[in-house]
Amino acid sequence: MPHPSSKQIAVYPGAWTAVFASLDNVGFWNVRTENLDAWYLGQETYLRVVNPEANEKSEMPAPDNALYCGLLKDKQKAQKPHSKNGSSSSPILRVRSELILSVLLLVTLACHFPVTRF
Repeated sequence: MPHPSSKQIAVYPGAWTAVFASLDNVGFWNVRTENLDAWYLGQETYLRVVNPEANEKSEMPAPDNALYCGLLKDKQKAQKPHSKNGSSSSPILRVRSELILSVLLLVTLACHFPVTRF
């Protein structure tokens, strides 16, 4: 398989397959399935390709926000929120939502209390 990241392999229910791939760069490779029934379980496999060179300049460590479970759960680092105040929405989005709510309120009031002319 020349480009494993661009290939799909179908495995039918009750069947199995063997995959031979040439992983030409060092680091971690994520191998996953599209089994939506069990997707929430995080059933993925990570392969580590070892650098054959004496130095490890081309291999990066696992990112700080890597999630661990099972036997590796002790390696889990504390996760920090993306924003300082704990809210993930930006101030611009809050202003837009307040503006939309104000317009909806005005439309609702206009429908309930129509303007009459004398």
